[in-house]
Amino acid sequence: NGLSNQEPPYAGGPPHWCTEEMYASGHWDGVCPYVFEGPDAGKYRHPHIAYAALEVYLAHQFMPEKCSMTWLGNNPDFLDADRLTTETPFPVMDADDADMKSVEHWLGQPVLPWTYVSGNTKAFEGLVGTDMYFDDSCDEM
Repeated sequence: NGLSNQEPPYAGGPPHWCTEEMYASGHWDGVCPYVFEGPDAGKYRHPHIAYAALEVYLAHQFMPEKCSMTWLGNNPDFLDADRLTTETPFPVMDADDADMKSVEHWLGQPVLPWTYVSGNTKAFEGLVGTDMYFDDSCDEM
């Protein structure tokens, strides 16, 4: 709903705040900062991290011989310098020169015109682990 209207019902979409110019550009808004102003400041959480931690914990509880106590222990290839990465580089931001630990830096906006180089296409293997819970095609599993 924007900073000027943070009352329910909330608009759908990610919790990122972009300038009107950035929204009008049609580019992905995931590079814009989370809201740090107004009554909802700081309320966005990253539940996927808690979900991953619970998943690792439960897997280790029920299959300790197969599953490590840590996410990294279950995904040792993550630290392999030659692995196929899936990260997305950020565009140039207007606060890139600010102190990395400052609110000013966190509130940086993408510089327009968009200066984003996505790099080479990357392969994607398999399903996301939770897809089987929501996709009828996995009923046979």
